[in-house]
Amino acid sequence: GGLNSINNRIGVVIVKLHHAFFLVMLAIVPLMPSSAEAIDRNYSKNGWEFVSLTAFLGMPTLDLQDFNSWIDSSVPDEAGGSVSYVDPDYEWGLRLGYDGHWPLRLGLGYSRILASGGGTFSSGEFSIEVPTSIIDFSVLYLLAPEGNLNFGLGMSRGWAKVFGRFDGSEETPEGIYQLGFDFKSGGGVFSGFAEGEYQLGRAGAICLEGGYRVNQLSEVEVQNGSTLKLDGSDVKISCSGFFIRAGLRLNFHWLEFG
Repeated sequence: GGLNSINNRIGVVIVKLHHAFFLVMLAIVPLMPSSAEAIDRNYSKNGWEFVSLTAFLGMPTLDLQDFNSWIDSSVPDEAGGSVSYVDPDYEWGLRLGYDGHWPLRLGLGYSRILASGGGTFSSGEFSIEVPTSIIDFSVLYLLAPEGNLNFGLGMSRGWAKVFGRFDGSEETPEGIYQLGFDFKSGGGVFSGFAEGEYQLGRAGAICLEGGYRVNQLSEVEVQNGSTLKLDGSDVKISCSGFFIRAGLRLNFHWLEFG
């Protein structure tokens, strides 16, 4: 409907900006000033050059509308039952970063989105786990610092992968019928984000990050090679949408290069 149309339009804009951003970065990085000239622009006033590790926790977006509709069509509609649809719980992750003598931070990150659901009905029960892993490469452009505060704008590109599990059981006249299967999906991921930091001296920083993620995973494939279907169409999962997360960055100066 209207919301999907808006999400699609935002997604197209993010992808175009993402491509333009990386092309510009490739063009200007060789032209960036030396450390002496870049110190004032880099959040690191002393021109530090180091490796960092950021751990974060946040609220993700995971569009499981297709999946939940498939649950509706698969679970018997009986009185006395209750269904907890599959929704994202939270997101955690790690990012390895490199800060050089220019106002850019390069990062390699891993994120894990946890989502689960399940339900009971008069003759059985079921549970579903839909964990999503994202590996991406990011570039963050750092703006001029204000005291201990610093801000940046960035883009990332990567790959998302789902390895999920469905387990269910139903009591029949012949006995307990059990059904369990693994499923998977995957697809490219683009995101644009803004980041604010409160510097903790040379030790690191407290980070707050928010942005929009664009992703359309492929059809949901089960272990026998077939795909989940809903009204004749493939069921798909998407993690497109807004996200926000907070983290703590630790700087490792024993890995200084300057």
